[in-house]
Amino acid sequence: MAASSGMAWSKPVLVSNSARTGPVATSRRGSPARGAYPHTPGDSVDASVVVSPGMEPLDLLKRTTVEYRRRLAAVPIDRWGDQSVCGEWTVKEVADHIVGGNRVAVALLDGASTEEAMAAARTGSFDGDPVERFDETAAAQFAAFDAEGALDRIVHHPAGDMPGAAFIGFRAGALLLHGWDLARSTGGDESLPGQLAEAIHAVYLPMVDMARSFGIFADTGTEVTDDAPIAQRLLVLAGRA
Repeated sequence: MAASSGMAWSKPVLVSNSARTGPVATSRRGSPARGAYPHTPGDSVDASVVVSPGMEPLDLLKRTTVEYRRRLAAVPIDRWGDQSVCGEWTVKEVADHIVGGNRVAVALLDGASTEEAMAAARTGSFDGDPVERFDETAAAQFAAFDAEGALDRIVHHPAGDMPGAAFIGFRAGALLLHGWDLARSTGGDESLPGQLAEAIHAVYLPMVDMARSFGIFADTGTEVTDDAPIAQRLLVLAGRA
């Protein structure tokens, strides 16, 4: 796929109200988008499928947070309104999506239902400096995962009930990949640290067929060998190459 042709991957429909509450993974009727999550709410997700081996969960979250922030801070001030590689979203809406996801994480770890957590994503402001909004919500997210018992706590994620240790892999993956999306959209640094790419590849690999069947990742048809660089394998896996 040519770099200028955009991204052949699927994502939830973007819904923002007139007050710009920010993008949240919902359908056009306002409920969680079917394509966003491969499980029925109330199902459980096998933690062994989505926990990254070889790296402590909190370390993975901390490092992907730093990596995402580096790319976010590098976005030129005149590029926020540009079309991103994420379907119909602008660059700013990609950043807002991450902010909303951070808020969802805090709410879920506090015992919220799926619906309550999605509502929590819309309650805070998406205005002002995108880096400041991210810093605020990222700090709250890390504190929520770092709280005693958080990694063992069962959260009611839209993908299904799962322990915090599994959920943290989803959040780390979103940070790493959407950071790459920001860089690709604005001509930034697209390199992915090998250890982080390997960890997130391990999170997504067991569920890639299911994710593709629900349109979360597109199968671009790109061939990649097992000895290819791990960053390339991750991007192909996630429908970004």
